[in-house]
Amino acid sequence: MYRWMILPILVACLVAAVMAVPPVEDTAGKAPSPGAVEAAQRASVAGGLKASVWAAEPLMMNPVSFCFDGKGRAFVAETNRFGHGVPDTRSFMQWLEEDVACRTIEDRLKMYEKHKYGAKDGNFEKYDDQIRMVWDSTGSGIADKSTVYANGFNKLKDGLGAGVLAHKGSVYFTCIPDLYRLQDTKNEGAADKRESLATGFGLRAQFLGHDMHGLRMGPDGKLYFSIGDRGLNVKTKEGKHLFNPDSGAVLRCDMDGSNMEIVHTGLRNPQELAFDDFGNLFTYDNNCDSGDKARWVYIVQGGDSGWRCGYQYGDKGGVYHTPAVPQGNRGPWNTEKIWELKHEGQPAYIVPPLAHFGNGPAGLTHYPGIGLNDKYKDHFFACDFTSNPGGSKIWAVSVKPKGASFEVNKPEAFVQNMVPTDCEFGPDGAFYWSDWVGGWSPPGKGRIFRVEDPEAMKNPAVGEAKKLFAEGFSKKTVEELVKLLEHPHQQVRLEAQWELAGRKEGKDAFVKATASANRFARFHGIWGLGQLKANNELVVLASDKDAEVRAQVARTFSWQASIPPQFAPTIHNLVADDEPRVKFFALIAYAKIAKSSNLLPSTVSLQPRYAPVFEILTKNADKDTYLRQAAVEAMATIDQNSIGVRLFEVWSLSKDVYNTPAVRMGVVLALRKLESKKLGEFLADAEPRIVAEAARAIYDQNLMEPMVELAKLADKPGLPDAIAFR
Repeated sequence: MYRWMILPILVACLVAAVMAVPPVEDTAGKAPSPGAVEAAQRASVAGGLKASVWAAEPLMMNPVSFCFDGKGRAFVAETNRFGHGVPDTRSFMQWLEEDVACRTIEDRLKMYEKHKYGAKDGNFEKYDDQIRMVWDSTGSGIADKSTVYANGFNKLKDGLGAGVLAHKGSVYFTCIPDLYRLQDTKNEGAADKRESLATGFGLRAQFLGHDMHGLRMGPDGKLYFSIGDRGLNVKTKEGKHLFNPDSGAVLRCDMDGSNMEIVHTGLRNPQELAFDDFGNLFTYDNNCDSGDKARWVYIVQGGDSGWRCGYQYGDKGGVYHTPAVPQGNRGPWNTEKIWELKHEGQPAYIVPPLAHFGNGPAGLTHYPGIGLNDKYKDHFFACDFTSNPGGSKIWAVSVKPKGASFEVNKPEAFVQNMVPTDCEFGPDGAFYWSDWVGGWSPPGKGRIFRVEDPEAMKNPAVGEAKKLFAEGFSKKTVEELVKLLEHPHQQVRLEAQWELAGRKEGKDAFVKATASANRFARFHGIWGLGQLKANNELVVLASDKDAEVRAQVARTFSWQASIPPQFAPTIHNLVADDEPRVKFFALIAYAKIAKSSNLLPSTVSLQPRYAPVFEILTKNADKDTYLRQAAVEAMATIDQNSIGVRLFEVWSLSKDVYNTPAVRMGVVLALRKLESKKLGEFLADAEPRIVAEAARAIYDQNLMEPMVELAKLADKPGLPDAIAFR
């Protein structure tokens, strides 16, 4: 569903631009506006907890998202450009075909010029999206000051600012077409240094709010973020080409923007991201207003959730649809039930969502472990924005392992009767949400509300965490940092891990943590060793009796771009593990070793490289779609240099053992990832579902050479719709 207001507004200017110090809004001694107080009283919080006003107009307005730094200062992404410089294609249907066809930022700007977009009023630089810093200067529990931290995000190429993250003196901001890093080097309350870490996001106009957002640091010490289906065409710092033009995606990179890569695609508008205590990443993706539902999605390496931007306009004709489908015409999205939970006959190239709930996915955060009742341990809090207090909610969501993936426990409403755009836990342990007040257009108002659990706040760890965040972690001793890896607060543990990863004693400290009786300390020790690529130390833990420890070891190996061949026996053992979750991560890691060994001269000698993957596909028999996805990702990674030719040849030589439907399906899905001409070989398969999957891959990706073979099926009677349409 289109949710533009759920996005922050922060950057899009010149590198190292110096800005004047803005005036400070000051409401010290003044009571919050009556409207804000009434809204807080109207909000209904689970467990009888009460909401209070932390900040309100005139300190801030139009909040899309926000974050806190360690000092408790809120950085709020405010949008003013809705209807004033950022178009929505639904209002400019004359350029629809051109918009969908855009493949670069330059294409989009040329389209604007051709259609004289903005020529009448020229107001594009009149209104800014901006980042506002809001804080409580007196310790009263109510913010009383604010200042504009960064603005000037108002160029014709710019989208809405939609993601903000403060970390170690830097504020990261996403505003199409750039990922920015901002710094206030003079400590004057305004960014005087502005650096674009990457550009090339937002190839088309599409829908308002389908922008960049979701900034979050991962357990690997990398920066993660998301983009809606406006697409991306990015050249990384290393010269690598990242191209995902037709769907939303999740990406990650180092904190300086280097080593950027695409993690997961096929999303529509994933507003925010959140990691759980075990390092698993989730998002809450928007529906397309055609009878489909909002989706809870597990983000995995190489995952594809199936959405393509062109599906949005199926009612314009020419898109695959049948009268048997009750939903609006959205092509395969509805006709092939891509958005539904796992079901028989679902396209195999996707990883299905885990749950449906709500209507307007917006902000998302994970409970850090203290500050609320223990019933919320390892829960997520997901904003559901519907523009009015009656329909909006903040859901409490939890998952439990199921095979290589998860199942979702029934979500429960945590807050109701408000209009949330984002939510976070503050360094003081309280729960906060930003509130839009109401409506779709920017209201010129905005609030941040606070919820405190008086009993949970009595936990000494809450005050300890607040003090730690305020002081920072850089002056802590190695011994103190190792101890903090056991802290009940998730963010404290992560900050201690990231700090140790930069210390020369880090490796020994992480080894010590892996021997802790505290399970979370062990995980953070493993992740820290992964950050340092301390593979010899990881090997020791690969046979641990705790299956989750083995899974985390496999995960950290999978983070690496390549793995030295001497660690092959360890990875082989993890691939052969009985636990699906261990196998899942081990398969991704396995590809990093097998690929490096791909210099062998003959196809026959490569058969042993693929055999473990074929074996897993055979035993899985298409039952666990996430385990199959990992196997497919492994094959595609191993074979990417030959564009599928070598994979097909190896499988052909292995037919005596691996000519099973599950293996053939896996090979087809890997060939799809590689956009291989060898897909045409499976159009005559005995299994109709495999033929359908090959047809999808050929047609959907416009692969011209095998398209000739696909066209020959046109006169064959009785074909399934998925094949006949294509």
